[in-house]
Amino acid sequence: MTAVSDLCRRPIGLDQPMSRDNLVLNWGSPLLGMPFDTLRWAYAAGVQGGLIPKSLLASHQFGLAVVKAEQMTLGLWARRL
Repeated sequence: MTAVSDLCRRPIGLDQPMSRDNLVLNWGSPLLGMPFDTLRWAYAAGVQGGLIPKSLLASHQFGLAVVKAEQMTLGLWARRL
């Protein structure tokens, strides 16, 4: 998970000046992905709190659904692993 302080930091290795495209891809993606990170956090909190049963299969299926929703919603701006 990305810390808020990492979102404001310029990515290492970018020697060229920041263009508008680089700005959107390097800083926009983490900000646009925050709602999906919140879903992941809420699921993990639900499992730790006992509201959702612990299951590797269910966790994997939930993760795939969130990734698919993120890619469908954000398109080219979705994060790639």
